Amino acid sequence: EDLLECLKDEPKALRYFETLTESGRKQYLDWIGSSGMESTRIERMAEAVNRLAKGLPFKTSGKQKEK
Repeated sequence: EDLLECLKDEPKALRYFETLTESGRKQYLDWIGSSGMESTRIERMAEAVNRLAKGLPFKTSGKQKEK
């Protein structure tokens, strides 16, 4: 998976991703993979890595406010 390759370059994000439940990891992976356009997939991957590096769980609807 491309996300896992990106996470290898961001140890903090990878560590948090590994603490998520299987369901939590799947939410991120499904959201990224559900895009039909490569450009959207890349944007979602970047957003996921940024959120994971901040220790944020998957957003469930719309843009969540970050603490």
